[in-house]
Amino acid sequence: MLEIVTAGAAGVSALAGVGLVYQRLGERMDSRRFPPPGQMVDVGGWRLHALVKSPADAAATPPTVVFDSALASSSISWALVQPEVAKHAHTLSYDRAGSGWSDPSPSPRTLENTVDELHRLLQALRLPAPYLLVGHSYGAFNARAFAHRHGSQTAGLILLDAADEQQWIDLKAPDRRKITHGARLARRARWLAHLGLTRLVVQLARAGNRGKARSIGSWLGIGIPRQAQERLLAPLQQLPQDLRQPIGWFWTRPHFYASLADTIARVPEAARSVAAIEHFGDLPLSVLAADNEDPLWMTRQQALARLSRRGRFIHASQSSHWIPLDRPRLVIDTILRHLAAP
Repeated sequence: MLEIVTAGAAGVSALAGVGLVYQRLGERMDSRRFPPPGQMVDVGGWRLHALVKSPADAAATPPTVVFDSALASSSISWALVQPEVAKHAHTLSYDRAGSGWSDPSPSPRTLENTVDELHRLLQALRLPAPYLLVGHSYGAFNARAFAHRHGSQTAGLILLDAADEQQWIDLKAPDRRKITHGARLARRARWLAHLGLTRLVVQLARAGNRGKARSIGSWLGIGIPRQAQERLLAPLQQLPQDLRQPIGWFWTRPHFYASLADTIARVPEAARSVAAIEHFGDLPLSVLAADNEDPLWMTRQQALARLSRRGRFIHASQSSHWIPLDRPRLVIDTILRHLAAP
């Protein structure tokens, strides 16, 4: 019996070793295959990835347009918007710590730390203030917090299907379970990524074996329900193939899941911080809300627009949550309207 247990333990150890090597070699290959399209900027001993695009006329005047992406997303989600806006203004899309090409941060993933890191990035890049902040989903939390902390450097806010802080303040049992379950899944995925197992799932999906990838993911406890896949992942098909490829790599990196787990666990804390911001005065504000069957969601998005005396609500009809991918022209036109306003 002891011999069987010993042999089994040795087998598991060997498989773990193979997984670690598979992950390390794959990571090395992917980092060469998918170099960052922007620059890696030191923000205090570690780096954030920043993609700066500006008009051919380098004399473009502020505001600088700053894009902040959704939770678990990256600078790639602005690929259909940023190039067009960059014909008219300096622009920045970036990857928050731990996401995309960025290094993980040594600091906890609080809203305050995230905003401080963005501010340090803007200073390091010497992009001219003021800034027009464009935040999608969770990125709207960051944009609102930045505008509150750095009001003199903020020219306006554009919020796309913004995260609803009220949903996460007085947590009902189902929402509390969502937070706990989401953070637990991300922590589990971190260790599976170390062993190369999330890489295996991604590679199977890339090779067209989606059924097998889904089965293995479910067995490992990191599977995304089919309905959620359609809602969260389908819009990515609107990106060119060369831009979709790095996203799979991001989802195989252990530090991505570590940062994601910490951010998810702190969502209620971030929501309370944002809710404490009562008004933005006369700051130009546009709120774009996608189609949603929940009338309360639309009501709260409209209320968000009223946080400024110059607030404007726009219904992004025929769009999923991923407005930057489903309705990029609407987003571009809204930004250009802000840039043209006195």
